[in-house]
Amino acid sequence: MRVSASKAGLYTRCQWWARDDAPEWPSDSDAMKRGSEFHRLIDAHIKGGATPIPDGEMADMVAAAAALVDYLGGREMFRAEIAFAWDPMLDDAIEIQVVDRDYSAYPHCMCGTADIVWLDLEAGLGFVSDWKSGDGSKAGDQLRCLAMMLARTYGLSRVDVESWEVSASGVNILCRESLDEFAIDGIAAELQQAFKASDYYMEQGYEVHPNPGSHCADMYCPAVASCPAVHSAISQTGLVQASELTRKFVPKIESPEHAAWLLDMSRAVTKAAYAVKDAVTAAMPEGGYVMTDGTRLYQSTRNVQRLDVSALKALAKARGATDADIESCTRRVQEPAGIRMRKAK
Repeated sequence: MRVSASKAGLYTRCQWWARDDAPEWPSDSDAMKRGSEFHRLIDAHIKGGATPIPDGEMADMVAAAAALVDYLGGREMFRAEIAFAWDPMLDDAIEIQVVDRDYSAYPHCMCGTADIVWLDLEAGLGFVSDWKSGDGSKAGDQLRCLAMMLARTYGLSRVDVESWEVSASGVNILCRESLDEFAIDGIAAELQQAFKASDYYMEQGYEVHPNPGSHCADMYCPAVASCPAVHSAISQTGLVQASELTRKFVPKIESPEHAAWLLDMSRAVTKAAYAVKDAVTAAMPEGGYVMTDGTRLYQSTRNVQRLDVSALKALAKARGATDADIESCTRRVQEPAGIRMRKAK
């Protein structure tokens, strides 16, 4: 089964991407690598391992996360990287042992790994949290799914969830929610309905069609670049013809020229998409748009803590630091600067 807890919210909104024959573009971005490295380091801290931590922002992130864990009770309080397998047909779950989140041994189950778990079996209470090295505000569906799996595994009556968004400046706690038995049953029922609907259509010979929406990007659909609905939207920009999409826009790189073409087209399409987004933002009325069902589309804001480097330098100089002292605190690192093309001479 291709559906894991991290994609629970996406699956309830669209099942097309989860078909076995749906092309999946490989995901190996710098952000994903950074997140995986952070998870490895904080997991080692919670489990008591001695792991070298690189200098720079990563060290600050791990230090901030470790401080929160230790403040809340540390290794004696929490368990880290706990995996579950939930059978949607039986509505039952078990705790499983996996390596590198490989769930292939449980093909008929929906699986997921909770970064942080706390249990009080006597009281029937549990807690689940997930570390986010990026935006943690969209983790609600994943956390609710993991809470359901935890509750089904241990027969809990209530599970609290939180998303821990970590940065070099600290940890922001988001998506805080307390789920009772009724809420947990509702989560399981919604997922079961999605599985049953998909299976029914496939058994009857009907094709499961994409259901495009904000979830395509917000929930990081793994097949978004191969989705027919997205291809249709791209073709309407006039930047790429439908015939070219059918021939070229595929996950498998066919040649160096194909790679260059894909890169050019992705940049053009991205520019067109941002132009559309800017137009929507510019036309947004005060208070936003209100849909017929009462849903509101509006420009949101969030408070983010940023380090004011200029103020910090001024403070250091006021305390007697010289330019040489400040320069000695500057780190220079090499990082990817994007893909470039150098013409042959």
